[in-house]
Amino acid sequence: MKTVLPLFLLFLSFSIGVAQTTDPRCVQTLRTARATYEQGRLHEMQSLLDDCLNNFSKNERIEAYKLLVLTYIYLEEPQKADEAMLDLLRTDNFFKPSDVDPAEFRNLYAKFRTKPVLSIGVRGGMLSTRVHVQEHYTVFANSQGKGTYKSNARFVGGLAFEKSILKDKIVLAPEFLLSGHSFTYANKEAFSDDNTADNVSDATGLEAIIQQSTFQFNLIGNYMFKKTLLRGLVQPYAGAGLATSYMGANSSKFLGELQLEPRGDDVSGAELDNTDNYKSLNFAGVLLVGGKIKIATVYLTADLRYYYGLNNIVNTDNRYKMEGDNIEILTRYGYVNNDFKINQASISIGLIYPYFNPKKLIK
Repeated sequence: MKTVLPLFLLFLSFSIGVAQTTDPRCVQTLRTARATYEQGRLHEMQSLLDDCLNNFSKNERIEAYKLLVLTYIYLEEPQKADEAMLDLLRTDNFFKPSDVDPAEFRNLYAKFRTKPVLSIGVRGGMLSTRVHVQEHYTVFANSQGKGTYKSNARFVGGLAFEKSILKDKIVLAPEFLLSGHSFTYANKEAFSDDNTADNVSDATGLEAIIQQSTFQFNLIGNYMFKKTLLRGLVQPYAGAGLATSYMGANSSKFLGELQLEPRGDDVSGAELDNTDNYKSLNFAGVLLVGGKIKIATVYLTADLRYYYGLNNIVNTDNRYKMEGDNIEILTRYGYVNNDFKINQASISIGLIYPYFNPKKLIK
């Protein structure tokens, strides 16, 4: 890593240097074009700039196209003015006229699609799961309601999309994520009235880690606040939506550990599949706050989210089903799922690339 980073920075510096290199003759050509435009010799502008348009740096090319747009406007050649404006917007997708630009130039700019058609990117972060029990169940009667749950952090990440609507006030943000859920269940009195756990006659307590993987589709709407932060650097937003999670085959694992008293030893078993104990589809409401920063041609985003579970995720039909790994989970570990929902909190960052396709919208 220590070697890769300097090499990357060196490559980036070289690339930027190459991109900014300009033919010295074209530098002089641009100076001449400025003077020619100011002197009103507009018919000379196209022939003067044509040979250098592909040899200018990006900033010089932007200025050259801007001069050509103004030239064609004043020469009353609207088709050429449109073409030059398209070239300008393709050169710099984020170009915006300033207040000092001529009104004719700003009016023409306003007739073009200058916003991203769609933005696509990646998002990733960490997620913590909190279990909210609705009704208690047990294998051994005296242990009912004595178990506790602890949150574990897991990774969540995937693809994110954005589409602005309602004059950029609202951004529709669908996401396709791979999400990990994990929590630890502990019950020190799991076998308080029946020490018959298989091969461990003096087992009294249980600690089990449940790890799940789901495919998650989020449909979120973000409200973009007009007021920015840090002198315009950060665009804050707040959002809400619906998260739909799908749990496929072999997506939930149970790793149990029996606690032996009075010796104080622990006995761990093999990882067991308990996917059938949970529903395939689950739903949650989503609330979030975040911020967006423009870096070069992409946006860096960061947000905090809260997922409020809307349904019991446990498959009640399979709770006591004596099949597959569930036999060992019930008889050896004395574990059975309570009815519960899961609420989750996450922090994530993302990189969003806006795709532009400028075109004239108003004739």
